[in-house]
Amino acid sequence: MSEEQQVDVIVLKNEEGEEISFLVEDEFEFEDKSYLVLYEEDNDKDAYLFIIEEEDEDNLVVKEVTDEDEFNRVSEFYYSE
Repeated sequence: MSEEQQVDVIVLKNEEGEEISFLVEDEFEFEDKSYLVLYEEDNDKDAYLFIIEEEDEDNLVVKEVTDEDEFNRVSEFYYSE
């Protein structure tokens, strides 16, 4: 009997307010920050790197990493693991 692997899906809104479903590939910590590696549900070829930030003590915000230097440092760490 094979075990089914549970895949987490999160739905985020883009700048136009459209909802996009993402598959959660991984969540990890780097330099005291939390990151997610996500794939669009309809496109598993392109990975996206998101950071999880605390908006207030009750809410978390997920934002795409857009700073090139941060993206490169985090990607290098992730792929070296």
